[in-house]
Amino acid sequence: MVVPPPAVEPPPTLHEGVVNKGPDDGSSVPVPTEVPPVVVPDKPVKTASVSKPKRPPRTVVVTTPVAAIEEMRGGQRVAKLDAWRGLNAGLSLQVVGPAVPRGSNKRPLLGQARVESIPPNRDQLVLRLDEEANTAKGPRFVVLPARPQEPAAPAPVAEPVREEPPPAKSPLLGSATLKGLLGSNYNSTLTIINEDSRTWTGCTLVMAKRQQAFMAQLEKYSRHVVRLGEPYFRVESSAPAVGNRMVRVTCKEGQGDFALGEED
Repeated sequence: MVVPPPAVEPPPTLHEGVVNKGPDDGSSVPVPTEVPPVVVPDKPVKTASVSKPKRPPRTVVVTTPVAAIEEMRGGQRVAKLDAWRGLNAGLSLQVVGPAVPRGSNKRPLLGQARVESIPPNRDQLVLRLDEEANTAKGPRFVVLPARPQEPAAPAPVAEPVREEPPPAKSPLLGSATLKGLLGSNYNSTLTIINEDSRTWTGCTLVMAKRQQAFMAQLEKYSRHVVRLGEPYFRVESSAPAVGNRMVRVTCKEGQGDFALGEED
């Protein structure tokens, strides 16, 4: 005969607040209630803030002109100067500080500036600074491009001197008189009379024995008186031969042989 196995009962289930019986004496044992865990908030860990050190501005060598940047009432930045050829709107320029050391051509580079506009009279540049140049402290200058060389004015061409053609030579109209003894130079004078409508210039007077004198000028309808002998008349071997009672007058305007009349 087969005996069936004993029935197996499931273990008792523990519930919160349910009292179970003890294994031996049948006494009840209280089951402790489950205590919720205490949550401790995490404390934020403070990290030391590290500030980025500011780099010193880069130094540039400036060999061209600079102009001070001024701030107008409305916040507009301008550089006042005579804007020469080559300075136009849209040009990008460097912004620098004062020379370091003073008097040198080394300056700290502060940023960049853009030429926004130039007024019609071209007496200033209206600038827009970038962030670095805008926040820079102290005086600021804009570096300008080199001024182009102005083309040299052409040398004035001297007009050729127009030489007046010499007047056409023609016989001179005039006369001559002698005061004193002919052939004697003592206290004797010769008078030349211009009866022409022209002024005689650069004249030579020649008398007998190749005696020659000079007369610079004789106005029309006027007379010239000269003493005979030294120092006015001198013997010149190259002088032409003329008669005893004649005087030859040779000027730029012409020539005339005049008989010597006696002066009253």
